[in-house]
Amino acid sequence: YNRKKMFITTKVYKTNLHYEDVIKSAKASIERMRIEYIDIYLIHSSNPEIPIQETMKALNQLVEIGLVKNIGVCNFSIEELKEAQKYSKCKIVVDQMKYSLWTKTPPDIKTMEYCQKNDIMITAYKVLGRGKINEEKIQLIIDLAKKYEKTEAQVMINWVISKKNTVALFASKNIF
Repeated sequence: YNRKKMFITTKVYKTNLHYEDVIKSAKASIERMRIEYIDIYLIHSSNPEIPIQETMKALNQLVEIGLVKNIGVCNFSIEELKEAQKYSKCKIVVDQMKYSLWTKTPPDIKTMEYCQKNDIMITAYKVLGRGKINEEKIQLIIDLAKKYEKTEAQVMINWVISKKNTVALFASKNIF
């Protein structure tokens, strides 16, 4: 394979956010995938028991030594993003967040707006509601799909990616 044509993102789990654990986890991921570097290394979720300053110090080090090209976070609020940014020498390039019509809690619009204003990409996940698109129909989506001669999944994905600096992350067992 041509590594330069691949873009690899992986995460460090919230229990591994101490300095040495972040470094060890990144190196283990690199070894496991048999690659030289990670394109984006994400903090899987915040952990109030581990100081973000310690985690960011490790991420900065990984970028400095070339094992990681970019850093990001998952499900960070505006306050958590600002706190992480205080201790980061590197730009936080992405916040991966749940963005679906089927979630019990609505998407965090304020954090999305903060990311958009600060040029932080949003990677939306659970866009298709983990199969709920086939189980819990939304009349508006059905109507739009018919109107534009698209599938409901295509309408949902387009709805997400039409937002500034937003990409959709989803899985599907079906062609849509």
